[in-house]
Amino acid sequence: MIVYEHDFYPKTKIFRHFHMYCGTQDQGLWNMSTVVFALLTSYDAMNLLITKDYNIHILYSFYLLYGPNPNNSFYFVHTTNESGIFRTETIDNNAGDQISSILDQNEKIHTTYYKWNFQELYYSTNESGTWETNLIYTYP
Repeated sequence: MIVYEHDFYPKTKIFRHFHMYCGTQDQGLWNMSTVVFALLTSYDAMNLLITKDYNIHILYSFYLLYGPNPNNSFYFVHTTNESGIFRTETIDNNAGDQISSILDQNEKIHTTYYKWNFQELYYSTNESGTWETNLIYTYP
Protein backbone atom coordinates (compact mmCIF):
# COMPACT_ATOMS: atom_id res chain seq x y z
CA MET A 1 0.00 0.00 0.00
CA ILE A 2 1.28 3.47 -0.85
CA VAL A 3 -0.14 6.60 0.77
CA TYR A 4 0.43 10.18 -0.36
CA GLU A 5 0.26 13.22 1.83
CA HIS A 6 0.92 16.81 0.95
CA ASP A 7 0.34 20.33 2.19
CA PHE A 8 -1.25 22.39 -0.55
CA TYR A 9 -1.80 26.12 -0.78
CA PRO A 10 -4.81 26.54 -3.13
CA LYS A 11 -4.33 30.26 -3.81
CA THR A 12 -0.77 29.74 -5.06
CA LYS A 13 -1.11 26.14 -6.33
CA ILE A 14 2.09 25.21 -4.46
CA PHE A 15 2.80 21.99 -2.60
CA ARG A 16 4.88 22.64 0.50
CA HIS A 17 5.58 19.01 1.44
CA PHE A 18 5.27 15.70 -0.36
CA HIS A 19 5.34 12.41 1.54
CA MET A 20 5.05 8.86 0.24
CA TYR A 21 4.58 6.00 2.71
CA CYS A 22 4.55 2.23 2.32
CA GLY A 23 2.33 0.25 4.66
CA THR A 24 2.71 -3.44 5.43
CA GLN A 25 0.50 -5.57 7.63
CA ASP A 26 1.86 -8.18 10.05
CA GLN A 27 -0.50 -10.09 12.35
CA GLY A 28 -3.18 -7.44 12.00
CA LEU A 29 -0.90 -4.47 12.76
CA TRP A 30 0.10 -1.88 10.14
CA ASN A 31 3.70 -0.70 9.89
CA MET A 32 4.22 2.52 7.91
CA SER A 33 7.65 3.33 6.41
CA THR A 34 8.58 6.64 4.82
CA VAL A 35 9.48 6.10 1.18
CA VAL A 36 9.92 9.72 0.11
CA PHE A 37 9.85 12.98 1.99
CA ALA A 38 10.48 16.09 -0.06
CA LEU A 39 10.09 19.76 0.64
CA LEU A 40 8.58 22.15 -1.87
CA THR A 41 7.82 19.63 -4.61
CA SER A 42 4.91 18.71 -6.82
CA TYR A 43 4.34 15.03 -7.66
CA ASP A 44 3.28 14.25 -11.22
CA ALA A 45 3.05 10.55 -12.25
CA MET A 46 3.67 7.15 -10.66
CA ASN A 47 3.87 3.40 -11.37
CA LEU A 48 4.07 0.76 -8.64
CA LEU A 49 5.63 -2.68 -9.29
CA ILE A 50 6.01 -5.55 -6.80
CA THR A 51 8.34 -8.53 -7.33
CA LYS A 52 7.68 -12.17 -6.40
CA ASP A 53 9.80 -11.57 -3.26
CA TYR A 54 7.59 -8.57 -2.37
CA ASN A 55 10.23 -5.96 -3.19
CA ILE A 56 8.61 -2.69 -4.13
CA HIS A 57 9.60 -0.56 -7.14
CA ILE A 58 8.08 2.89 -7.50
CA LEU A 59 8.72 4.92 -10.63
CA TYR A 60 7.52 8.50 -10.39
CA SER A 61 8.21 12.04 -11.48
CA PHE A 62 8.21 15.27 -9.56
CA TYR A 63 9.00 18.96 -9.91
CA LEU A 64 11.25 20.94 -7.62
CA LEU A 65 9.30 24.15 -7.20
CA TYR A 66 12.21 26.01 -5.66
CA GLY A 67 15.96 25.69 -5.80
CA PRO A 68 18.69 26.49 -8.31
CA ASN A 69 16.52 25.82 -11.41
CA PRO A 70 12.88 25.54 -10.31
CA ASN A 71 11.47 25.73 -13.85
CA ASN A 72 13.83 23.07 -15.20
CA SER A 73 13.81 20.61 -12.31
CA PHE A 74 11.52 17.79 -13.48
CA TYR A 75 12.86 14.41 -12.35
CA PHE A 76 11.92 10.83 -13.24
CA VAL A 77 13.14 8.51 -10.48
CA HIS A 78 13.08 4.91 -9.26
CA THR A 79 12.68 4.09 -5.57
CA THR A 80 13.01 0.54 -4.25
CA ASN A 81 13.40 -1.34 -0.97
CA GLU A 82 15.46 -4.21 -2.47
CA SER A 83 18.35 -3.49 -0.07
CA GLY A 84 16.05 -3.51 2.97
CA ILE A 85 15.54 0.27 3.06
CA PHE A 86 14.05 2.56 0.44
CA ARG A 87 16.62 4.12 -1.89
CA THR A 88 16.03 6.47 -4.80
CA GLU A 89 17.96 6.86 -8.04
CA THR A 90 17.39 9.29 -10.89
CA ILE A 91 16.50 7.81 -14.29
CA ASP A 92 16.16 11.17 -16.06
CA ASN A 93 16.57 14.68 -14.69
CA ASN A 94 14.34 16.36 -17.26
CA ALA A 95 11.36 14.10 -17.89
CA GLY A 96 8.82 11.62 -16.63
CA ASP A 97 5.25 12.32 -17.66
CA GLN A 98 2.89 9.54 -18.81
CA ILE A 99 4.88 6.66 -17.30
CA SER A 100 4.22 3.02 -18.20
CA SER A 101 6.29 0.26 -16.53
CA ILE A 102 6.51 -3.55 -16.31
CA LEU A 103 8.72 -6.21 -14.72
CA ASP A 104 10.09 -8.90 -17.05
CA GLN A 105 10.55 -12.60 -16.12
CA ASN A 106 13.93 -11.71 -14.50
CA GLU A 107 12.23 -8.95 -12.48
CA LYS A 108 14.04 -6.18 -14.37
CA ILE A 109 12.14 -2.99 -15.07
CA HIS A 110 11.14 -1.77 -18.54
CA THR A 111 9.54 1.66 -18.67
CA THR A 112 8.48 4.26 -21.18
CA TYR A 113 7.90 7.92 -20.45
CA TYR A 114 7.19 11.12 -22.29
CA LYS A 115 9.35 14.24 -22.24
CA TRP A 116 6.58 16.77 -22.73
CA ASN A 117 8.95 19.73 -23.05
CA PHE A 118 10.65 18.07 -26.05
CA GLN A 119 7.67 16.00 -27.25
CA GLU A 120 9.78 12.83 -27.14
CA LEU A 121 9.00 9.28 -26.04
CA TYR A 122 11.74 7.34 -24.23
CA TYR A 123 12.36 3.74 -23.18
CA SER A 124 14.49 2.91 -20.12
CA THR A 125 15.51 -0.37 -18.52
CA ASN A 126 17.71 -1.54 -15.67
CA GLU A 127 18.19 -4.93 -17.35
CA SER A 128 22.01 -4.59 -17.31
CA GLY A 129 22.10 -3.42 -13.68
CA THR A 130 22.23 0.28 -14.51
CA TRP A 131 19.62 2.46 -16.17
CA GLU A 132 19.92 2.66 -19.96
CA THR A 133 17.70 5.09 -21.84
CA ASN A 134 16.86 5.36 -25.55
CA LEU A 135 14.80 7.85 -27.52
CA ILE A 136 12.15 5.86 -29.41
CA TYR A 137 9.96 8.55 -30.96
CA THR A 138 9.86 12.31 -31.53
CA TYR A 139 6.43 13.78 -32.13
CA PRO A 140 6.22 16.06 -35.18
